[in-house]
Order: sequence, then C-alpha cells, then structure tokens
Amino acid sequence: MTKKIIIIGLISFWLVSCFLFTGEDEELIMSRKINTSKKLRLDGYYLRSNCNSDETICVYDVFFLFENGILFTTGVAAMNKKELDKLKSILNKECFSANSKLKFNWGVYETRGDSVAYEKWYHRGKNYAYMKSGIILNDTTFRITKMNRSHKSDEKSLNKNEIYRFVKFNRKPDSTTVYID
Repeated sequence: MTKKIIIIGLISFWLVSCFLFTGEDEELIMSRKINTSKKLRLDGYYLRSNCNSDETICVYDVFFLFENGILFTTGVAAMNKKELDKLKSILNKECFSANSKLKFNWGVYETRGDSVAYEKWYHRGKNYAYMKSGIILNDTTFRITKMNRSHKSDEKSLNKNEIYRFVKFNRKPDSTTVYID
C-alpha cells in the first residue's frame, strides 16, 4: 500500500512538473507604441465569433485596444449566438480583475496605414509569443490574415481569415499591467 502511494505521488509530481516547469516565457518582439491613428475605434472592444453551422455554439474572442498600444483580451467565451447580448453583462469588474492576472491575456498592437498587427502570448505550458497581422477594413472592422511564432522566423506563416468587429462599450478595463513596459 505504501509503495502505491509513493508511486502515485511521484507520478503526480512528474505530471504537475511538466505543466509548471516548462521554461522561460518568450518575450514579445513588438514594442509598445502610442496609437495616434484614428484608423480603429478605441471606445469599446473588438469581437470575433466562430460559430458552428446552426449557431448553437459560438466561441468569441474579445479584444480591447488602448491608445497606449496595449491589447487586452478577456479570453474566449462560448455561448449560443442568441445569447450574445449577455456578453456585455459578463464583461464586468470581476471578469477584468481575474483575467488581468493572466499574462497571456496581454499584448501590444500597432496600426500602419491600412494594416494592423498585434503580438500576444499564447499559453502552452509556458507563454509563447505569436504575432498576427492583417488589414483594417474600416474604423470598426479589421481582418487578420496571417499568424506566426514571433521567435521562429523559419516557420511558415499560417493563413487566417479572422474578422474582428467593433462593439461600443463604456466600461473598458484599465490598461495598466506588469507584463508590458
């Protein structure tokens, strides 16, 4: 019995170690720049939806862009498309507080002419830096067309077709974070 407990304990420690001790997080390559452009609205958030064919399950990305070049995402919400109006009630102080503690919810962005690019962390045991870029369609819509690992320039870029649409929102979270200078 004691041997079983020791073996189970060692296996548990090994499994937890794989998730907790995976090395240093990658650094973001893009530097934070003040956004003086009026190409994208900043008085709300940008929403990307990915729904199944009958729209009973949708996954939503919520991105807040700030004038100081910071990007903050509340992560992903899954709900029925008919319940999308509930999303604004979910985006509250508690949601912002909980999500702001997670490094992979932060990043930086910039606009140049009609292009937009952002870099943020994606969590896979450690935080890997990824860059996405695309085009600004108008001040309320942008399309991400490419994605690549920031520190793997030899890897092929992935083609994307992600549309982000603006939603006016008066209760934006604070853009202060310890993760980005």
